[in-house]
Amino acid sequence: MDEVTQARLLLQLPLDFDEAQLKQQYRRQAKALHPDRNDHPEAHTQFQELMIAYETLQQVLRDRAQAASIKHSDAADNPAGTHVTVTRRSSPTSAAPPPEPPPLTPEQQLLRRNAEVQLEDLRQKGQWVQALLVVDELLRALPHDARARRLKGWVYFNYAQQLIAQNKIDRARQYLKGALKWANSDAELWRRIEATYTQLERRGRW
Repeated sequence: MDEVTQARLLLQLPLDFDEAQLKQQYRRQAKALHPDRNDHPEAHTQFQELMIAYETLQQVLRDRAQAASIKHSDAADNPAGTHVTVTRRSSPTSAAPPPEPPPLTPEQQLLRRNAEVQLEDLRQKGQWVQALLVVDELLRALPHDARARRLKGWVYFNYAQQLIAQNKIDRARQYLKGALKWANSDAELWRRIEATYTQLERRGRW
């Protein structure tokens, strides 16, 4: 999923959002996530992600306005309908990806395996609050391990599902956003998060 789609989902905006909708959603969520008003351990990180998403979508609106201006200018300069091709400058070459983290030591592999066993037990019992503690501790020990990061995304997602079932929508929204952060390399988790957003939008729950 591209950066713009991720930002739009984070701010719960339709494809054809406008500036008024963007500002309204940003202000509402910023008020709820501001670290001065929200003591959730992920609030500060989520607030920063919200600001980045807002800036991303502001750029989308600027690009739209520029494209509309070019189209209007072309129409004025070419009343007979002469075809004009506008070539967009290519994006600069992206930076090289960061180096792969070193393989886990046997002790780290054992730590991760034990955490996975605990998480599976907690999943079967539906004890997602305890699962959050386990996965947070795992990621503190293995901050660069892709498997640990995916586990955190799934725990956040499943806890959000539990909160939705309990009609705790505002809190569920925080954990869905948290799941987005850890879902970059997991297409299935992305799909489920997006489907959850869509279902809640249809129900008018956002």
